[in-house]
Amino acid sequence: MSRIAFLTESTPQDQNYISQTTYELIRSLKSNQHTVQVFAPFHSTDQFNYDEPFEMSFPTKGWKLWELPFLIPALHKFRPDILHVIQPHQDRFQSFFHLFKILPTLKPLMNNIPIVVSLFNW
Repeated sequence: MSRIAFLTESTPQDQNYISQTTYELIRSLKSNQHTVQVFAPFHSTDQFNYDEPFEMSFPTKGWKLWELPFLIPALHKFRPDILHVIQPHQDRFQSFFHLFKILPTLKPLMNNIPIVVSLFNW
């Protein structure tokens, strides 16, 4: 089975169609024996309410450019087979744009794994 890293700002507590779709996709992948790790900015005081384990990594608020170098070691530790980027909240797009700027750099650092980007129409 595959090891899939999700990069997203839409987490289950957001209660929008992006977070719901992401949650259902991750739940389905896990039920089919895939290993999934979610890399999402969050603050240590955030409370997450969902039915099953939804592992969160990368404790920070937003994908700020100066914080992104901390993401690379975390991804290396997980060793994903696939990197899946989920479109952010509409109001967070500016900070998420920084993540898109480093994707070409991440690919060779991650042994040229496939990068999937899910974009939603608001």
